[in-house]
Amino acid sequence: MKLFLALLLFIISASLLQAQLRVAKIFGDNMVLQRDVETPIWGWGEAGNKVEVKLLSSTKSAIIDKEGKWEVILPKQKAGGPFEIKIKSKNTEISLKNILIGEVWIASGQSNMEWKVANSNNAEKELENADYPQIRHFLVERDVAFHEQENLKSGEWKVSGPENTGQFTAVGYFFARDLYKHSKIPIGIINTSWGGTKIESWISPGSMAKLDSFQVILKTMQQKNETELASWAAQKLIKKYGTYSSEDSSSLWQSITVPATWEWAGLYGWDGEVWYQTSFEIPSEKPVENASLHLGKIAQSDETWVNGIKVGETVHNQEIQRVYQLNKDLLMVGKNEILVKVTESESSQGGFSGPTDELYFEMGDYKTDLSGDWKVKLGKGKINFKTSPSTLPSLLYNAMVKPIIPFPAKGVIWYQGESNADYPELYNQLFPTMINDWRTKWNDPKMPFLFVQLANWKQRQDKPGESNWAELREAQTNALELSNTGMAVIIDIGEANDIHPRNKQDVGKRLALAARKVAYQEDLVFSGPTYQSMKIRGNKIHLKFQNTGSGLVTKDNQTIRGFAISGEDKNFVWAEAKIISKDEIVVFSPGISKPIAVRYAWADNPDCNLYNKEGLPASPFRTDF
Repeated sequence: MKLFLALLLFIISASLLQAQLRVAKIFGDNMVLQRDVETPIWGWGEAGNKVEVKLLSSTKSAIIDKEGKWEVILPKQKAGGPFEIKIKSKNTEISLKNILIGEVWIASGQSNMEWKVANSNNAEKELENADYPQIRHFLVERDVAFHEQENLKSGEWKVSGPENTGQFTAVGYFFARDLYKHSKIPIGIINTSWGGTKIESWISPGSMAKLDSFQVILKTMQQKNETELASWAAQKLIKKYGTYSSEDSSSLWQSITVPATWEWAGLYGWDGEVWYQTSFEIPSEKPVENASLHLGKIAQSDETWVNGIKVGETVHNQEIQRVYQLNKDLLMVGKNEILVKVTESESSQGGFSGPTDELYFEMGDYKTDLSGDWKVKLGKGKINFKTSPSTLPSLLYNAMVKPIIPFPAKGVIWYQGESNADYPELYNQLFPTMINDWRTKWNDPKMPFLFVQLANWKQRQDKPGESNWAELREAQTNALELSNTGMAVIIDIGEANDIHPRNKQDVGKRLALAARKVAYQEDLVFSGPTYQSMKIRGNKIHLKFQNTGSGLVTKDNQTIRGFAISGEDKNFVWAEAKIISKDEIVVFSPGISKPIAVRYAWADNPDCNLYNKEGLPASPFRTDF
């Protein structure tokens, strides 16, 4: 009986709570509303009741629908404030105070957008001078959801000042500060970001479902809860891939593409071991001699066998190139088998992380590519779908983006891509998908979308080579083909030993320049030089650039660095380069008589120094793609 009464009281209390007048958590004291657009205000309450919302001289009303939701549309307002919004229903009134009307920007991405002012360069001085009460910041609390949510978990608008600004997104704050100094119009930043996350998680289920490689998992997410999904996934994976034993025939193994992390090759959420198998051929005309096996970087541990003989292992290190020396006694003319057991922990993505040209067998002057189609089976492990927003698509969109739609915003600033660098080619598809997705959801097809290109990172290389980070930057550059987009190039302010460069001031400044051009149509130089076209003339390649402003220069007044050139053999070597006009450079190398392609700043952390006279760096590019 007591249990029944307790349950009854709980149900009654929950029902009363649901019937109370509420407003969506994105609305609150100190918020900024977007100027010059109609503004929806929404919330929940008792079905059938009337709700009135008043701002200035305008009062709008609505009837709460049978689902308990209401929405009113406030008319356009000019920038200004502070104002108060009053929301009434029956005997309940909600007052939202100290409201400004100005420009609202959504700041999203991973850790470099999440990075706080308190952890940035000159933080103490920045906070002392953070006297900008017309800049406001709303932090969306971290949350994940398998299905689209109606409301945020929590969030609160804060006024910029020494006591609050330290917890603001640094990129967002410095962006807002530059815009405010220029326009004197209130700026609101909605910070919905989460470190280490992939772009897939920020895209809506509907848009992700249009991409072939994500359709099955998204359909299953819609039909099952988290526990059911984990069980389903485990059964599906084991059924499809099987488990490894030394007696298995290779014909029973499943195909997988290498290099790639296994999560994005179909093994969603698998933690533990995966066995990989492939082979290479030694032609009969080649003398068998000591050789080397190159497998690139592997996350995280590996044990490797050739023809049944263990040739090496590396434990808990995903930054080391796997290069294993092979004694000629274990090699044979014809087919040679490679078997690799890869093990990763729950905190990482498992598999071969590439790039492609780092996977090969080499013996004397003979070299054969090992990238491409391998075979796999599962080892010891388990499915883990529970907490990581990067394990499944759309989890962050569902919990941290959908609940703020359709809160009007001027545009989006985006800083993300580091977590997608293992498979940059897919970013060419995912990034435009996300931009179009958000524009569709906000019903604003021209919504300005500004983003930060990846900074330079890791140790510099002595010779030109391949780079996943360079390819990811290229995918970001390609997104500029969409209208109303802008990119802040920061190839010059990264740190070799820290993926989180502390100089967020210049990042915000360059985004603000892009905003002034793209969103506010100002006539100004907002970008560094970008590649336009090339012409081959004899043993030289002539390059034309856009966005050169007052002209091309080297920032340090030294010889141009960062260019590489190749002939038909596609072997890139460092090149000499000279500025021959305001927007043209000639590139050449004494050793290459018939050049066909040029690359600039094509590395994780390139040594490069090309700018325009306005002080903005040139964007990395390649002409051989």
